[in-house]
Parts: sequence; structure tokens; C-alpha cells
Amino acid sequence: MVLEIHVNAAGGIREEGPEVQGVDVAAAVDQVASVPPVDPVVAVARQDRVVAAIAPDAIPAGTRHDVVLSPAAADGGGDIGQGHQPVAMRNVYVECLEGTHFHFGHENGHMADGTTPSPAFIRESTFYDLESRGGGNLRTGADAVVIDSHGIGDASNLSNFFNLKVVYPYRNGLRMVNHSTTNAIRRLNFYNLLVHGPGRTGVPSAAPLVVLHGAIFWCNFFGLQINSTNAGQTGLETDSLGGQAPKGLRFLADISSGEGDSFDFRAGGQFLLSSAAFGARGTDVTLGPGVNDTVAIETLGAAPALSVHSGSARHLRHLTGSGEARPLVVGALAPGDGRSGPRLLQGEEDPRDGLEAPEGSLYLRRAGREGGARTGDRAFLNRGSDTTPAWAPVAVALGGPAEERPADPVPYQSYVDTTLGKTIWWHGEGWRDADGNPA
Repeated sequence: MVLEIHVNAAGGIREEGPEVQGVDVAAAVDQVASVPPVDPVVAVARQDRVVAAIAPDAIPAGTRHDVVLSPAAADGGGDIGQGHQPVAMRNVYVECLEGTHFHFGHENGHMADGTTPSPAFIRESTFYDLESRGGGNLRTGADAVVIDSHGIGDASNLSNFFNLKVVYPYRNGLRMVNHSTTNAIRRLNFYNLLVHGPGRTGVPSAAPLVVLHGAIFWCNFFGLQINSTNAGQTGLETDSLGGQAPKGLRFLADISSGEGDSFDFRAGGQFLLSSAAFGARGTDVTLGPGVNDTVAIETLGAAPALSVHSGSARHLRHLTGSGEARPLVVGALAPGDGRSGPRLLQGEEDPRDGLEAPEGSLYLRRAGREGGARTGDRAFLNRGSDTTPAWAPVAVALGGPAEERPADPVPYQSYVDTTLGKTIWWHGEGWRDADGNPA
């Protein structure tokens, strides 16, 4: 069964809908549009009819309403969001109404005891071409699109979203959070999900564009497109809730993150992230202390900029084009929270030429040879400040024949000279043996 609901908050009903089991959907929308709205305004798609919908002339000026397009069961009234029956939605467009535009798995009241939340979820449903533009509300904490589950029993599962677009949200663009007490949200597939930050609208939101919290398992994001336009704004965030964290998630992504960051994996694991390139000016991928299983990253372009908590570093994997797992290759690592503190850097340049990095950072200069002598193989420690670095070579014990002595040794550096058969050290003006004699 397919229901088509057409709602345009900026310009009325966008187009007429078909007849479904003899019910003219467009006529049903027109009928309920004249009814004074309640807060929130609810548009509920049931198996055979549209229970409620909204139109601009039904929204009093200066008021706030959440628009909830929520699949519901066909077995009784009032059970909004309880998805025992498969539902399909097509071509739903909501623009510039403050509050939540789409809410799948909306709260469903309470059981007979008056305290236990009733089951609320979507299941075996399909959604095509849904678009939220300008949804959410910073003041009230409303998110533009919400997918969740409540109560005992099942949780949202086995549903597909095609071409879901969330543009210019005023808070989280898409929030998936699991309040179900017995099951995980699972097996949801997103095809060509687009989430675009506030950007030119000037909304100063730093809220993550996509939030995945709690028990959310085995979901796929194919063709994921994220643009976190604001500085400090994360494209996608995972975190734990109630002792459970997301796992088994795949992201085939196209990232153009503007001023913001891309992925912030605060908790969870068994993640596969594949992207042709990362376009963030911030951090591409962050692994927080709650990451407890593999995070595999596959890139075709430049290595991502990473921030990795020390306790999560062992879970990082980098995939080659053949799918072979190997240690992750990056240009820089930022242990801890990634916002401050020392970094681990590498390159061919001499950091003493003015490289800026946080105090305490370690720079690994790649090895090179000039005239047969080693000119690299050197580590430098920033003993200065973040903005006034003072890079000092770290003395490393090396060994080999006399002709391969370091060409630019640091004071007190030792060298095991196999030609002489003894250890020598750099005096500052020449090499000396243990007795202080020139060597």
C-alpha cells in the first residue's frame, strides 16, 4: 500500500495525490487543512487514509508547531508511530516551519498502567523523496527529522529511505535515537541521504547534522552527502545511550564539510567509512574514548586529518583498494580530545623552518640521504609554545660504519661505530669516545 502526502509549508499543497483504496488523498488533505491546528500539528499516514495534514493558512502567525509525519498502525486510534503495518510515503516536502518536520516512531502514549511507554516504531516501510528545509528549532531543542523507538517490544527496523534531503536545519538535521527498552534500531538503509548545514542562512548552529545515539545496529548509508558549513559543527556523530552504542554501520560518503568537521565517533564500533575525499577544514575523523571496536577508513584521495583518543587508537584500520586491512596512514594524529594538546606529525621538511604545532608535539622527519650520509631519521620535539615553536632534535642512538655517521648530529648524541668497534658521542665540535679522545 502506498500513501502519497504532499505538504508545502511555504506554498501550500505541492501537487495532488492519487486515490488510495477509493480515498482521494488530496481531498482528505484539503478537508483537514481547515481544522484549527494543535501543538504539535500531526500528519498521520494510516493504511488507507490521511488522518491529518497541514496547510499554511491553518498555521497562526507567530506560533510554533512541530509537523509530525508519522506512519501509524491501522489497528485502532491514537497509536501514532506504532508501525505494525508497512507504510510507504512519496514526495513529501515541508519548508520553514519551526520544529520537527518528520518524526518516525513518534511517542505513542502509555500502556494500561499509565507509566510504561507504549511501543512506537516503524517497520518494513519505504519512504521516497522526503525533504525538510529549514526545520528544527534552536530555542526548543527540536530537530528537523527524527527516527526513534519507544517502549517495550520491537524497535524501528527493516525500512528504506530513498533521497531523503535535510537542508538548512536549525538544530540536528537527522536525529536517530533509540529509547526502546528491549530491541535495537536496526537494518535501516539510506540511499542518497543529503544533509546540508545552515550555511548562508546565518543560523549560528554548531549542532551535529546527523546524530546516532544508543542501540543502532547494522544500518547502511549509501551515497551519504554531508556539508557541515559552520565552524565547530560535526557532520555525523555517534554516541552511547543507556549503556548501548551504535555498531555495524557502513558509510559510503561524499564529504564536503565546509568550515566544520566530518565524523565524530564518540562511541561504538564496527564502522566502515569509505570516501573518495574529505573536504573538511576541521577534523575529518575523530575517535573518542568510547570507541570499542574496529573503525575501518577507506579513502581514494589524501589521508584524512584524524583526532584519536589514546585508548581508541588500536581500533583504527585503513583499507587498501583491494580491501586489505593495514595500519592507518595519516599526515597527523591528535591524541586526546583532538581540540588541544600535542600532536604527532610527519613530513620531509625541517620543522625548525617555522612549523607551528601545539607545545609538546613530536615531528618525525622522513629519512633521506645526501652524499651517502643520512639527513633524516630524526624526531623533533616542540619545546616552545603553540605559536612560537622551538623545535629541538631528539637524540636517537644510531649505529653503523664510520662513513654513515650522522651528518648533522645533536649535542651528546651517541653512535655505535662498527668500524672502530666502540660507542662514540657528539661533543658539539666533533666526535669523542668514552675517554674524551677524538674519534
